[in-house]
Amino acid sequence: WEIPSIRYSSPTCSTFSYSTLLFSFSVLSSMTSTDILLHPDVLWAQRSDVLYVTIQLNDIKEEKFSLDEKKLTFKGYGGIEGKHYGIELDLLNEVVPQESKQKRTDRGLFFVIKKKDSGPYWPRLTVSKVNFLRVDFNRWVDEDEQDEEEENPFADSSLNAMMQQMGG
Repeated sequence: WEIPSIRYSSPTCSTFSYSTLLFSFSVLSSMTSTDILLHPDVLWAQRSDVLYVTIQLNDIKEEKFSLDEKKLTFKGYGGIEGKHYGIELDLLNEVVPQESKQKRTDRGLFFVIKKKDSGPYWPRLTVSKVNFLRVDFNRWVDEDEQDEEEENPFADSSLNAMMQQMGG
């Protein structure tokens, strides 16, 4: 059977046909949830010699991540519905993957990434703006205050902050 040729145009949209619309819908509807790559929330903080990066995603399964001198990538399944998540962060400056560490928890992945060159704070983590990346204010220390004693970077800082507020 033949799809009728209904055409639509508007000042802000180019002309397209009903058959094009149906094709687009059929492609989108045939995609499964595993075909769509979602972005988890990513938090970051830094010191003069290291970066702290947290990928916030509960119950991660089948995770694959890599860190090289200029890029951090992650793919995996997680969350309540087990959806497919992934990120690719092009880092602003170089890091030392061999001297970096990571820890997986029930709530996500936490990285302590060694900067190649210690020194002033980076103005941002990535080369370009990333909408799912935020500052981790629980781990952030101003550059001039970083000489104070460091706590364990793998400690759950949100729990520590809550305990301090409760007087614990």
